[in-house]
Amino acid sequence: MHRTRLAKLEFLHASRIATFGLLGFGLLVVGVSGLLGGLNLSIDHQGEEYSTLLELSTPLTALLLIGGMVSIIIVIYSLLRMERAQDRIIDMKLRSDREAEEMLRYEYEDYKSEPDLRFVLSPLLMVVALIASGLALTFWMNEVVLDTGVSAAVFYTGIILGWVAIGDQFFLWSKYRGEKDK
Repeated sequence: MHRTRLAKLEFLHASRIATFGLLGFGLLVVGVSGLLGGLNLSIDHQGEEYSTLLELSTPLTALLLIGGMVSIIIVIYSLLRMERAQDRIIDMKLRSDREAEEMLRYEYEDYKSEPDLRFVLSPLLMVVALIASGLALTFWMNEVVLDTGVSAAVFYTGIILGWVAIGDQFFLWSKYRGEKDK
């Protein structure tokens, strides 16, 4: 496999680790809070503290915990795959200079054209999604700062952004798979 392609694969796995690591952590925190009695949503606004205890149903808590564990499994899998790609890069570096030079010339321009910052999009979307949905849920449940309808809209926008981040990861993976088959 081409060294530049392996480097892109490392970026893909790093992006996946960041995206699903954030998602898994968020789901596990909310799931464990649900197990311990509920999710305490509190905010201090103009010197007055507002607090709401959101009790989660047992099936919802179980789904949150399962989703968090699946995300962590994806992170572990990606870590193992990233280590494998790094081992292959090291193996290529240890080969003879002539063979390495031939591999570096092979289709280099195809991989050089895609910017590496593309792999940052999914983790950034996930961070924005978690922050937006967490704050909006707090505002929504305590009915302060923002109108209830606006808070609900921001909460659902955060949820949609999370799904977009996950969809982007699947898009990146399918794009890599398509290049691998060429």
